[in-house]
Parts: sequence; C-alpha cells; structure tokens
Amino acid sequence: MPTSESQANPLGYLGLTVENKMRPIVGQVLSGGAAELSGLKPNDIVTKIDNKKILFAE
Repeated sequence: MPTSESQANPLGYLGLTVENKMRPIVGQVLSGGAAELSGLKPNDIVTKIDNKKILFAE
C-alpha cells in the first residue's frame, strides 16, 4: 500500500537516486505562452526552478 513517504519520493523510498546528465536547455517557447512572456528563449539554460538551484552536468 502506498504511503505518503513513498508517494513524495518514490525513488528515494526504493533506495535509488537519479543523476541528471543532461543540460536543462529550453527547446521551444510557444508564442504568447507564459515562458515567452517571462522572457525565456530557445537555448536558454535553466539554472533554478522555483528559486531553487538545480544541479546538472557541465
């Protein structure tokens, strides 16, 4: 039976971790969409999400 712990972090609950090896690069930005309105452009590199730094291989 799923628990709140297993639902919040299923990989951690199983003892697994994920290492991001890809650079988080913006591929497309929809014209008139929230990303465009906020200033994102194709090929921008995402370094933070919700003001939290994300780690990626360089």
